[in-house]
Amino acid sequence: MIPRTKWVMDWAEQKALQTQADDTYQKLISVINKASNKRSWTAVSKIRSTAWSKALIEKYADQLDWHELSTNYSLPWNDQFIDYFENKWDWFYLSLAEFLPWSDELILHYYEKWNWYGLSKN
Repeated sequence: MIPRTKWVMDWAEQKALQTQADDTYQKLISVINKASNKRSWTAVSKIRSTAWSKALIEKYADQLDWHELSTNYSLPWNDQFIDYFENKWDWFYLSLAEFLPWSDELILHYYEKWNWYGLSKN
């Protein structure tokens, strides 16, 4: 038998984490369903939650506040995610974002979109 370490989760721990993630997702959906105006969508866009996904953002893309999403570190940031919503982001705030998966390729790919002053602060 393999001894259990802090790196290995048993089924109960995995189930608890999944339940927590499901609860977090349901709470986010509940808040989204109550959003009725620009102010409430701005508040939704500020929510720091592990429940954010590309599919969820895509579903509500026209209602969400992209300025606030561009400052939200809890989104599933990766190159493909950034590329998918390329024309929605507030590039000034992305330029300041320490949470992005920074690489030379990312910087070069969006060379004309970055705010170089903001990027230099990063």
